Amino acid sequence: MPGVPDLFVKTFVLVLGLLCGSFASVLIARLPAGENWIKGRSHCPKCHAQIPWWQNIPLFSFLLLRGCCGQCKKP
Repeated sequence: MPGVPDLFVKTFVLVLGLLCGSFASVLIARLPAGENWIKGRSHCPKCHAQIPWWQNIPLFSFLLLRGCCGQCKKP
């Protein structure tokens, strides 16, 4: 099964990339606004509703919610 290690590496790199991208977007959004990036829950920048954990799963929640807030439905 020579393809299994290659698939594992590609999947690992994909997940790692999604996590790093998600963390980078948190920094990009919070640091200029003067918000604490270590403490505090993620929230919608429009309605300030807290985002549940399952809506913070990179890519999958974005596709499920079509890039909008689960509460106010704004992008």
